[in-house]
Amino acid sequence: TAAVTVNGGSPTISANVISLQNTQTGIQVNSGNPSIVSNFVTGGTYGIYTAGPNTYVANNNITNCFSGIYAVAQSVVVQNIIMNNINDAVVSNCSTSIIQSNVLANNKVGISRDATILNNTIANNNYGLWGQTNASTINYNNINSAVENVHLTEKQTNVQATNNWW
Repeated sequence: TAAVTVNGGSPTISANVISLQNTQTGIQVNSGNPSIVSNFVTGGTYGIYTAGPNTYVANNNITNCFSGIYAVAQSVVVQNIIMNNINDAVVSNCSTSIIQSNVLANNKVGISRDATILNNTIANNNYGLWGQTNASTINYNNINSAVENVHLTEKQTNVQATNNWW
């Protein structure tokens, strides 16, 4: 179950405080093109789960979830603070998603899977980046993780990662 569910349209979901139980999702987008802006989400399975084709996620604070943001479809994830989640700060299942200018700290993984990853601070996670392929672009990030900064899981993967601070 989700505290807020979007099944279509282009709503703006902003300035909410969402405190979740273990199996709940904060904001779930099944379809539509919502803007999810300036919310505080804590606890639960996913802070934000989006399968919507063009979800804009900005200036949110997401903490103490299993995963902060899980983006199945193309999303823009900018200027969020995503900390202290059990697993991932951000999971992106769409290589055309943009993950930019976020603070991702104290999670198991900063960013999992493919996206354009730009200008993020990815710090104090066990793994900074996990499972990227040659579909990812990784530029201008500050990546400082406890175990590995980048963990590639595919054979013969050439990831474009330049101008990062390691």
